[in-house]
Amino acid sequence: MLLDPIELTIRPRRTVDVVIPDESRLVDLESFSLVVRSLSGIPVAASLDSTTTPGGPLVVGAAASTGVDISSTSWMVPIESSESATSDIVVVNPSALAVARVTFSLLDSRGATVISTVELGPGRRTSVKSTDFGDAQAVARISSTSPVVVGVELTGFTSRSMSAGVRAGDAIEFSAVP
Repeated sequence: MLLDPIELTIRPRRTVDVVIPDESRLVDLESFSLVVRSLSGIPVAASLDSTTTPGGPLVVGAAASTGVDISSTSWMVPIESSESATSDIVVVNPSALAVARVTFSLLDSRGATVISTVELGPGRRTSVKSTDFGDAQAVARISSTSPVVVGVELTGFTSRSMSAGVRAGDAIEFSAVP
């Protein structure tokens, strides 16, 4: 489901919190990604705080991540998959126009093996579980036909964390993404 954007006017050196459960049209979203853009060209900073409460399938706790200010067609992510922790590789297409063909590959001592390929529409996201890669000590390579942003959510028995992937190709500023 692609929703109309929320547009905010923020004065210099000010912050604004958008609380997802307080936004009636966003409250039923199970998963989401944020694309934050400056309409005036003045740089902005963004971060995401996530809190999970008891009663759901996720680990109770909080996690925070700063926004990623660059996109690329090539990313690498270390894979964490063990009895105590798993990770989800999250890919976001920040483009308003382009469809990105995204390929997930496993890099290990045997070389590169394609795990899956998906088409990701403008403003869409997808995720792949680390268990899909099958190797606890490997690296995932994410390549795409259009610039995307890649992040990782690591979930353990008692904690959660979020981080950006490692850009392995040319950086493409969001202002250059159609």
